[in-house]
Amino acid sequence: MESQVAEQAFWNTVFPNQIDAASFNPTIPVKPLVDNKFVLEGFTLEAVNVGHSDTDNTTFLHVPALDMAVTGDVVYNDVHLWMTESPSQAKKDAWIESLDELEAFDPGMVIASHHKPGGVDGAFNIEATRDYIRKFGVLAKEAGNAEELYGKVLAAFPQRIGLAVLWLSCMAQFA
Repeated sequence: MESQVAEQAFWNTVFPNQIDAASFNPTIPVKPLVDNKFVLEGFTLEAVNVGHSDTDNTTFLHVPALDMAVTGDVVYNDVHLWMTESPSQAKKDAWIESLDELEAFDPGMVIASHHKPGGVDGAFNIEATRDYIRKFGVLAKEAGNAEELYGKVLAAFPQRIGLAVLWLSCMAQFA
């Protein structure tokens, strides 16, 4: 409960007056999954635990009948990645391992939750996310401070949106 309150306070500072309080206190009953699977409209969806992505304990949904993965925080689509919880190389490597695990499912369609409006979904976003993590890590080692890193990442990925996320991510590298 305390972590939920802390999470709500954090996100309310990032997005003031933009998040409905009910989002943090859902009243929808939750049933435990059997073998990490459930059926929705006749399709079996499997929740796959992959570990670290932009946060710990991340999952994605695999829908074999549709050759699709709904990737949540594992894959981003033309948006700056939330690197705030991946300041160490070990965390960056763990996210790449999560991408590798997702890629092993060989999904034809990959749906990212962090999505630039009009962005095209597809499996190519797995490699684009992996490339961003690697490049961010290299640039973080080259930069002397958060402001320098911000400029370098922005120059490397000028089309991506989410400048506040980029800034917070850069600051975390030097905390």
